Amino acid sequence: MDIAELISISQGTLAIMNPTTPEKVIAAGRAAGLRERNRVVETGCGNGTILALWGHEYGISGVGIEAGFDVAAVIPSDGSDWDRYESGIWQALLSWLGNNPGHPDRDFIIDYLHRLQDEYFGYGREYMDWAMYVLVPGFW
Repeated sequence: MDIAELISISQGTLAIMNPTTPEKVIAAGRAAGLRERNRVVETGCGNGTILALWGHEYGISGVGIEAGFDVAAVIPSDGSDWDRYESGIWQALLSWLGNNPGHPDRDFIIDYLHRLQDEYFGYGREYMDWAMYVLVPGFW
């Protein structure tokens, strides 16, 4: 199974493909001073869920590219954000397994699910962290 399909199966049903909440994404937009008709550059935007939320909340448009800016704010995730994010992935994988009993990659997905859970409970939850970095145009 290719990585794009695996990501689609495991994270495709998540509202935001990162361990955060819509409220924290909106707070990051507020920290950046977003307003209607602003153009936003998001690095590592995945499937664009954060840009879409900002578009709905603030009326912005955006593009995901690699670029350099100054950091205006950091909005970190917390343990409950991680639990919700990981649980969403596990639920999506379990749902896929239930809907695809004869799929040739079923054993791969089962192993993947168990590995994700083992890693998360073994060390991931204690040591992993994630944050949104709000970047603004540099003033240099």
